[in-house]
Amino acid sequence: MPDASETHPGSWWQLFGRPLVAYCAASIAAGATVGLAAIPFISEMTFPEALAGGLIFGLMISAYIAVFALLPSMATLAIVKILGIRRGLTDVIAGGLIGVLMLAVIHELFSNGLRLDRNDLFEAARYGLAGLVGGFVYWRTNGRPQSQIRRGGQVETDR
Repeated sequence: MPDASETHPGSWWQLFGRPLVAYCAASIAAGATVGLAAIPFISEMTFPEALAGGLIFGLMISAYIAVFALLPSMATLAIVKILGIRRGLTDVIAGGLIGVLMLAVIHELFSNGLRLDRNDLFEAARYGLAGLVGGFVYWRTNGRPQSQIRRGGQVETDR
């Protein structure tokens, strides 16, 4: 006789679909943050043009964020799940750290390394902020709100 969790139609969605959708949403949010944080440095355009350019750039860079941050994100989520750490703030902090790590990897691959001058510190802060936003969006999309299932008069939360 199959277990109730095996026949529940939402089990595959909760295991694969919801985290995938949450990861894509987090990547788009992080890309939009990177693009919007560049608006003050686009001085030759009016604000509406700079806003549109920042959002378009953010959407384009979302694909790169999704690719470069995939392995660190999967490793972090596996460690959090194995250790049984509660999600929420953990997702946000891990997103910020992965954002800064992603910037270091990009600088190492495509330039002559990460220097600690003013421009690179601003870039680290921008990508760190994008990671924090992406981690928050991932948590809110994948982890909250949790559905409550009543079984035998007891309320269980779906994790």
